Amino acid sequence: MINNEVSGVINQTTLDKILQNLDDAYAQIPVLVTLSVQQRKEHYKMGDASIPFVQKAHEEGKSNPDLVPPFVDLPEFKKDIDYDAALMQIEIRLTKLSERVSDTRMVVGSEAMNAALAIYNYVKQAVKQNIPGAKSAHENLKARFMHKKHDDVAPPTTV
Repeated sequence: MINNEVSGVINQTTLDKILQNLDDAYAQIPVLVTLSVQQRKEHYKMGDASIPFVQKAHEEGKSNPDLVPPFVDLPEFKKDIDYDAALMQIEIRLTKLSERVSDTRMVVGSEAMNAALAIYNYVKQAVKQNIPGAKSAHENLKARFMHKKHDDVAPPTTV
C-alpha cells in the first residue's frame, strides 16, 4: 500500500471562494510594483536590521528639520515607512500560506506520482504477459518518459 500522508479535497465552490478572497486581497493593496532582476539589484534592501535605523532617521528628521536635505519629503518618508510595515505583515502571512501550500502540493504530488508510477510499472508487466488493453495503456502512459534528443548539440570532446 502506498503511504498516504495527505487526503484532502477542495470542492469547486470552496476553491472559487478562496481564489475570490485572494483576488479581493490583491485588489485592496493600493500599489504593487513588479521589478526586473536588474531593478531588484539597484534598490536598497531594508531588512529587519534596517527598520529601526529608518524609523530613527525619520524621528531625527522630524525633531531636527534643519538636518533634513531639501530633497527629502518627510511626510512621504513616513508614508513609505508605514506602507512597508503594512506590506511586511501581509508578506509574512502570504509567505507562511505559500510555503504550506507548496509543501502540501509537494506531498500530494509525490503521492500521486507514486500511484501513477505503480500503475505504469504494473502496466509494463501486463504488456509482457499480453494482458488485453495493456499495450494501449502502455502507449498512452510512456509518453511521460520519452525525451527529445538534441541533434544540434555536438557530443563532448576529450582532449
